[in-house]
Amino acid sequence: AQGCKEVARAHWALAMSPPVGSQSMAFHVLTSESHRVPELVEQLRDRRKLAMEILGPSPYVICNPPDGGIFLWIEVPAVGLPSAAMANICQRMGLLVEPGSLFGVDMPPALRASLAVPREDLERGLAILVRVAERLSESTSE
Repeated sequence: AQGCKEVARAHWALAMSPPVGSQSMAFHVLTSESHRVPELVEQLRDRRKLAMEILGPSPYVICNPPDGGIFLWIEVPAVGLPSAAMANICQRMGLLVEPGSLFGVDMPPALRASLAVPREDLERGLAILVRVAERLSESTSE
């Protein structure tokens, strides 16, 4: 049993970590005199603020603003579906998100969305997510 717990812990760390090559490139960019880093950081802050403006008022999604990074973790507890089913519905609506089940989390159902997209795409995509969560949540409560 202890071995299984250790494997599960290692799996989580590996699944949530970017590949070593990507980490190496990021380290190089962040430690160089790149003028793009402040610009990229500001763009991500702007995307995070926009995401919270769209998701925050919705009673159908729960998203705590991340301190950093390029991903949002969005819980959709009232939809009544596993995260993979929710991600498939979103995909049919034109939004690509990753189901929480890929990261070992499916209770409550959750989705991972990227902030590293054009602002207009983020705005459109998160509006789709809120509409889908609202429709599914309301249909489960009936």
